[in-house]
Amino acid sequence: MNDVINLLQPAVRFVMRRSVFLLLGIGVGYAYGYHHADAGEPSLFSRAQSLIGVDHVRDDHMRRQRAVEAIRQARMDSIEALLPH
Repeated sequence: MNDVINLLQPAVRFVMRRSVFLLLGIGVGYAYGYHHADAGEPSLFSRAQSLIGVDHVRDDHMRRQRAVEAIRQARMDSIEALLPH
């Protein structure tokens, strides 16, 4: 039994050390992200999307949708201008 305990001690120390660093990293990351959310800056997730270009696709789609809506509104305005009041 003592042999098993002696074999497991280094593994347990390794796992405990890694767990402590993981928890510290999570705490620091949460505090950093929470601070930036308070300042009104984009979230870390949004920044990650910016790095890979996902937000550019979304922005382009929204820009196109606004252009389509502007064209529709212009057509409706021109039709209303032709109708007698």
